[in-house]
This record gives sequence, C-alpha cells and structure tokens, in this order.
Amino acid sequence: MYGKQSPSSRLPYTGAKDPGDYATLLNPVYLDNSSMYYAQSNLTEGGYINYRHYITNNLVPRYKFGYRLIYSTFDYRDLRVQVLDLAWKSYLPPGSEFYNTTEPKPPGGLDSLWDEVATVSFTVTNTGVVDAAEVAQLYIRIP
Repeated sequence: MYGKQSPSSRLPYTGAKDPGDYATLLNPVYLDNSSMYYAQSNLTEGGYINYRHYITNNLVPRYKFGYRLIYSTFDYRDLRVQVLDLAWKSYLPPGSEFYNTTEPKPPGGLDSLWDEVATVSFTVTNTGVVDAAEVAQLYIRIP
C-alpha cells in the first residue's frame, strides 16, 4: 500500500463502527438448533437493511456502502441494457410457491434465481494519471 498499485475493490455492504449498529442482522433465525449453515433473516425491519438501516436510524457507519480506496478516477459511457425474453414473466421465480420457511434452503436458493434475465454493457475509461482497475457494480431491486 505504498502507491505502487492502486487497490480496486468496493465494499458491497456498510461497515458499522459498533457491533450494536447491526441490530438484528447479527442474530439470524435458525430453523433448528443443529443447522447453522442455513441461517436466514426474516427481515422484520422491512427494506431498512444495510445502508438504509443506517440512514433510518441516524447512524454513522465506519465504511459506507460502496466505499473504496483508489488512486484514480473513471468515466462510464455507452450504457446498454437488454432485458431478455423469459419463459416466465412473474416477479416471483419458478418454484417459489413451493419454497417455504419451515425447511432448510439449499445453498444459493432456488435454481431459477441464477437465471440470466438481462444483459448490461458499458465502456469504462481510466481518466486518472495512475494505472488502476475499476470494479463496476450493478445493483437491482424488485420493482
């Protein structure tokens, strides 16, 4: 970390200053006492998780969502989004009607959660004076 190489990552979450700032996220719900591998969160706080939890509760994080240390700047251009024609058009993926909270979930969730639904492309240019790599992040939500 002497400036010879620029770090090139971003945090995909918000980092707390105090463990208590995580609230219920540190206490997942276990389906039974023997299965810590399939913990889940019931999200009783609604959509106010991660950075939204900090905003809603006036908390100042140690590291904000998307934080990075980098020695350069980047320009994004020519954004193109192509939504693919899927066999299923529902907001819920196939199989979700059979997916309940009383049985352990397989790692990664439903197979259909890994279906390709869109293609996104763009051009990234390093506009700074230091050689560096950029980590582009795309976040989506259910409409």
